[in-house]
Amino acid sequence: MKSTYEIIKPNPDQDVMIHLINAETMKASNFPIDTTCIPPHWHRSIEFSYIRKGSAKLTIQNKTRMLHEGDFIFVNSAQIHQIASDNLTSEVLLLIIPYDFLKKAIPSIDSLVFDIYDKPYHPMFFEIFDFFYQSLTSPKEYDKLKIDAYVYMLLHILVTSYQIENIDKSYINNQKLQRDMLDYIETNYKHDISLCDFAERFHLNAEYVSRLFKSLFGVNFKTYLTNYRLNSSINDVVYSKKSMQDIAYAYGFSSVKSFIFSFKGYYNQTPYQYRLYHQKKTK
Repeated sequence: MKSTYEIIKPNPDQDVMIHLINAETMKASNFPIDTTCIPPHWHRSIEFSYIRKGSAKLTIQNKTRMLHEGDFIFVNSAQIHQIASDNLTSEVLLLIIPYDFLKKAIPSIDSLVFDIYDKPYHPMFFEIFDFFYQSLTSPKEYDKLKIDAYVYMLLHILVTSYQIENIDKSYINNQKLQRDMLDYIETNYKHDISLCDFAERFHLNAEYVSRLFKSLFGVNFKTYLTNYRLNSSINDVVYSKKSMQDIAYAYGFSSVKSFIFSFKGYYNQTPYQYRLYHQKKTK
């Protein structure tokens, strides 16, 4: 599972990605985890979602919000975020507006930040997402025209009603440092990297980086690295015939013993048990 910079693929013949996430669609995608927890990651796109059922926990900049049915999940372009929800009971209508589309519509998007949580939701949000839902469940021939119009309307509402004024330059620089840190882990997680290696890459003291990393992402460097490796290995654990030893070494663990120990601590099952359980579910 890629968990830092995400490549966003719009729906066919559309400029944006609209997707309904629930137990049925998760099962159809063969995603094996019963509780979806997407670790800290970023993308240049804007993420705008509507919780139709259930709840979700959204963490941005280490600030967590519990959102429930009727709430919206909003993430700015290039903002570090983490989302957790029970996909067995939740239903989320996801809208991703790709960066290239944003850049054409709003050339200054790189310097803009929006916050929809300090004000009441605009009433058009509900109308727009109701139509997006209908376009997925009961599509009609000319839906794309209205989808495009509604996406532009959403952007107009954000710019005119939810834009944060006078963004501090240090905020932008801090965001870049966080993205660089996550990108380094994504690029090097299969190798033997230590906190000292990580600190040296950013020309910082290891003790300082340790404190900084935990303050930014809520867990220490070692825990994040281990969890990233586990998340990355999950499809091989469930769907491949590879041995656990081969998987352990392929994803950066020093031994199969450390892999099994970490896996059980994270998923409450050994990787062998996890493979058997999910293979039985898909038969």
